[in-house]
Amino acid sequence: MNSVPRSLVILAVAAVCGACDSPTGGRQPVPGTLSLQLSGAVPGDEALMLRVSGPAPIGQANAPEGYHLLQRADGNSLNVALFGRLRDGAVLRFPVPDTAMVSQFSATVLEVADSTSALREKVDVYRLSVRVE
Repeated sequence: MNSVPRSLVILAVAAVCGACDSPTGGRQPVPGTLSLQLSGAVPGDEALMLRVSGPAPIGQANAPEGYHLLQRADGNSLNVALFGRLRDGAVLRFPVPDTAMVSQFSATVLEVADSTSALREKVDVYRLSVRVE
């Protein structure tokens, strides 16, 4: 019977365990685009300030046609001011290094204003969800 050296078995086990502990579980990251979906928009809403945060740096974001976007990256967060007639649906798209981390990204509505620049009193009626595009 052929015996495998004990040190070789230990190295093999360590390699397998190391792959299990990696952030991607031993698989290759899949770069791609995440989409930020808005729900709860009210007729007359024309400005939205939000913050997107995640486990990795967020690339340069873009907005669908009809919106004007200002943004500032802050580590693994992105602060965004979005202007235009707000409507439910996609309001932002941004590249990430691994789309499998989608559940680790979150977005928060900071302020919403109407066409006269009056701030909405309550922003908890607005919802943002992050999806893989």
